[in-house]
Amino acid sequence: MIPDKFKVVLEEVGAMDLTHSGKSLYDHLYQTYQLLLSWGNPDDVCIGGLFHSIYSTQAYTQQAVPFEEREKVIEAIGKEAEQLAYLFCECDRNSFYGTPGEDGLIPYQSRRNHQVLLVDEEIQRALLEIESANIVEQHPRIKDRTDASRAIPIFSRLLDFNHLLTTGAVSGLKQCIQDFE
Repeated sequence: MIPDKFKVVLEEVGAMDLTHSGKSLYDHLYQTYQLLLSWGNPDDVCIGGLFHSIYSTQAYTQQAVPFEEREKVIEAIGKEAEQLAYLFCECDRNSFYGTPGEDGLIPYQSRRNHQVLLVDEEIQRALLEIESANIVEQHPRIKDRTDASRAIPIFSRLLDFNHLLTTGAVSGLKQCIQDFE
């Protein structure tokens, strides 16, 4: 179960009325959150995952909350969790796979204005974990409409960062690959 205060926020922004990959946005967010919890992630990562698509993303264009209303979300879920949700929505997904520069920071590119946002490895780890849960949660529905040649590279690319992922995420991604083989 998610805490009632988060469920209320998702209800208020209409997550139960929006669709996402063949189910409601709320159901997708909730099940992504459950995966993150079961994999032993910190609260901020789990809560960030619970809100990971509310501003819209590169792949999911429906917007439950406009970017301009971030303060409301920060108030509701906390700065750290909201930062993860925001970055997940804001950044080009290819940025998630960057390597640290000399300063130890990874450049993420905004998908909306192409500005570069610098994140540390802990933020990268959290975002890769959320992406893993996002993909694993959608896997049964992805399998119905995607062939292996398109899906396996997505799972494999995440597994290239297995040193940053929980064992639960790694197991989930490996299971997705096996299901396509």
